[in-house]
Amino acid sequence: MIEALPYRESAAIFGAGPLANLLFWLAVFFLEPFFDPGVSLANPQNQLIATATFSLIAFVIYARKALSAYVVPLLGLATIALVVFALLKFGSQAVGGPVSIVKAAGKSSSNFVSALHFAGFMSLNLALFNALPIYPLDGGKIVDKLVGRLGERTQNIFRMFGIALVLALILGVILSDCFK
Repeated sequence: MIEALPYRESAAIFGAGPLANLLFWLAVFFLEPFFDPGVSLANPQNQLIATATFSLIAFVIYARKALSAYVVPLLGLATIALVVFALLKFGSQAVGGPVSIVKAAGKSSSNFVSALHFAGFMSLNLALFNALPIYPLDGGKIVDKLVGRLGERTQNIFRMFGIALVLALILGVILSDCFK
């Protein structure tokens, strides 16, 4: 049924997941100073992150159908740039899969603040990953709707390439975990 909807309405539906994850991360970001006196929103870097994220989310909520059609795929493209930068700077240590996540969760479960911080961090990562313009992720489904205008054959190629890429990413992070 979603495929029958106009582009902006389906984009608003697919964009809801990454945006909800961003909202959760933002809530954790603002609540963390109340639980941990060592964290301060007065830090200029934290103020910049908070202002940019809050502005983006407020803008998307205000014009959700029009903007989620473009903001989520752009967020996905920004994520690709961020991942490439992290890989160039830190190597494969910057990428982790299920094993790394479980290890990090074990380390962060020592107290409520670290568990809250970990949940927010994972929510942000999920938002960024899900916004990637790769089918079958939400960002990819938004782009898929646009690619569908180029014809069914082009759309099928985009989908098959996306599925293969997602499977390769999954295999890559699992292998990265195995060799750490």
